[in-house]
Amino acid sequence: MVNSNHQIAPTHSHYDSLEVDEFWTYVGNKQNKVWLVYAYHRLSGEIVCYVWGKRNLKTVRKLQQRLIYLCISYDVIYSDNWIIFIIVSGGCNHIIGKKNTVGITMNK
Repeated sequence: MVNSNHQIAPTHSHYDSLEVDEFWTYVGNKQNKVWLVYAYHRLSGEIVCYVWGKRNLKTVRKLQQRLIYLCISYDVIYSDNWIIFIIVSGGCNHIIGKKNTVGITMNK
């Protein structure tokens, strides 16, 4: 998964808001955790970008660099209170709290 070549193409270059969150899965057994860190636009249900890696600063910085590479801008970004998200955002237009990070939901 970490070496996946699958690419997504954001539909816009600017978003009013993005939610950043993470979740883990494993390969083979639970000791082989792999984290998906993603930026999500709730109104459209679009995953704007994502990265695979460890649950650490390096992976969140990769997400930040991916947003820059894709020329994605936003008015505000929401995340939970994970200190790594706070460090990377630098506090600029960053709102912390579970209320605005509902995560990816599956449409039925």
